[in-house]
Amino acid sequence: FVCSDFYEDALSERVDNVGIALWSEIAPGGDDAVLMPMRVDQLREMRTSVIGTFPFALNCSVPSPDGKWLAVVGDVDAMFLVPLDLVVNGTLSDMSQMINHSAIQRLELPSSPSPSAQAARQSSHQGSGPNSQYCAWNASSSLVAASSDNERYVAVWHTPPSSPSSPSATSWQQIKFFGHHSRPCLPLSFVDGLDSTLVWSEDICGHVCVGDALIGEKDRGWLKLPERLNKRKRKYVFQAMLHPHIDGQRVTGVASSTGGRVYVATTELLSRHTFATEWDANIHKRFPKGFRDAARQVLLGSRQPACPLASLPESLVMKILSNASFPIKNWTK
Repeated sequence: FVCSDFYEDALSERVDNVGIALWSEIAPGGDDAVLMPMRVDQLREMRTSVIGTFPFALNCSVPSPDGKWLAVVGDVDAMFLVPLDLVVNGTLSDMSQMINHSAIQRLELPSSPSPSAQAARQSSHQGSGPNSQYCAWNASSSLVAASSDNERYVAVWHTPPSSPSSPSATSWQQIKFFGHHSRPCLPLSFVDGLDSTLVWSEDICGHVCVGDALIGEKDRGWLKLPERLNKRKRKYVFQAMLHPHIDGQRVTGVASSTGGRVYVATTELLSRHTFATEWDANIHKRFPKGFRDAARQVLLGSRQPACPLASLPESLVMKILSNASFPIKNWTK
């Protein structure tokens, strides 16, 4: 529960403090109870302020898990990485053009060469450059990604681990470009437990895309979304409601949780998908051929009396295979 006070002499865009309290403490009788007067010891103060002024519309901002950067995207052909320490101490709070600050990194959004993206950009009258609606970090803060709606792609940047605290502008390098989409790319999220695996979606589709930012060829797969209505019934429903028919579901959000779980929200339903984060014999056939061949040799060797592996318990051999299975990129060409 959050509450704050505005005063007549306060700036309209600045809240000096916000009080945060547990709902159970101020409304012990439940949701329908009358709020009790809040004591000072029940409040947790959270200070807020404006982080500069951007000369364009902002669409999304996400802090990095290591607490060092704030990724900001909007109706402009770049993603901006703002140092969070400058935000916290107020250095950037009163800047009128903060994007010109020397400490802020500007990552240029690439232009898509696909004809469908160029045609969509011209018809949307959004200018000649790409825009971005969503951005996301991986758990180690070494990868940051952004999706472009008007140019229909997802791009990923990487920073070397040698300079994580204050990388220069040249240390952030674009390493991946997921293109060839027929519709605008919107929500995206890295998968927990798989540091380089990214999930994203077009605005209307019957699946979400899965890609590994560190794999070159065969870089993506798809997760089919469950359907509450089949295509035939959906067509009849849209006709009855006098709405234009859409081929797929309208995706409204993609998020990742612990244990490799990914949640996808559409206007029809919410689905959960679980990614394998370790090898198991039941899903062996889904792993790359290189790993399957290596695992076969290990298991064959463990059954030969002359092989050192034969002296190991079977559970330990299986654990060795599990540890060797990830990252998947080690087993792909």
